[in-house]
Amino acid sequence: MRRIGIGGGIGSGKTRIAKAFETFDIPVYYADKEAKKIMETEQIRSMIIGAFDASLFIDGKLNKTRMSKLIFNDDRSRQKINDIVHPAVYNDFNRWAKQQDKDIVMIEAAILFETGLHKQLDATILVLADEQERIQRIEKRDHSNRASVMERIKSQQNPDNFINLATFLIYNNNKDEVIPQILKIYKKLTNNG
Repeated sequence: MRRIGIGGGIGSGKTRIAKAFETFDIPVYYADKEAKKIMETEQIRSMIIGAFDASLFIDGKLNKTRMSKLIFNDDRSRQKINDIVHPAVYNDFNRWAKQQDKDIVMIEAAILFETGLHKQLDATILVLADEQERIQRIEKRDHSNRASVMERIKSQQNPDNFINLATFLIYNNNKDEVIPQILKIYKKLTNNG
């Protein structure tokens, strides 16, 4: 089984690209979605509360507003959260991957390269988009104002820093057609190209 990562900055369209690969019957693990569930497990919730305080949870459920403020405004807090959550997500991905009966599985993760996860995978896809386009997508998707979107973008490393680490690149701007790029990668992954 080959394990492939899909990464890119917020608003780059990683999820859209991952959904396209699913149409080829490739299972995709969505790390950010699963991380939210994992944070609410007793063990990880206790670790987060121990590192911070109980206000990050309300009745055992993640206080998303408080968590967002914490991770998007404070580098040290973001790193602490990542150090707790990402090993658990990676273990969950490995468990999930073993349950799949396909030759290829994928993991879509916002900070695939920042966490070093890319080193544990067989290949990676970096999704790139112009900053202006990313801003517009996030504003529309999350009904956010420009200032909060910029805060979130600035909290992440510039995706261009990871171009040399990626196996494949997908340019996901309105002027670029993504389907031919996805097909080309799919053919290479399945040794048909």
